[in-house]
Amino acid sequence: MRVLAVLLSLCFLGAGHALICAFRRGLAWAIGLPLLGLVLLFVVPMSLVAFAAALLILVGAYVGAAVDVARRPIIRSSWKTLPLALGGLLLASFV
Repeated sequence: MRVLAVLLSLCFLGAGHALICAFRRGLAWAIGLPLLGLVLLFVVPMSLVAFAAALLILVGAYVGAAVDVARRPIIRSSWKTLPLALGGLLLASFV
């Protein structure tokens, strides 16, 4: 299950956390990084260097989320809450 959680985190921020039932932490990853990206978009003047730095931050954040999922203990929860949490996180990542 941990490998699946890491792979989900590499695809969608917060989805791996939802799989191991760390919902609040997953929501923080799913909302925090896009919010940081928006702030950087409006604060930093765009240039090739700024674009490369933003790309490195984005890749580093996905890897950081995957590492965070790999280190978190798996909490067993009801399987009824999992589809709702994953659906909410996926919806939040697209909005």
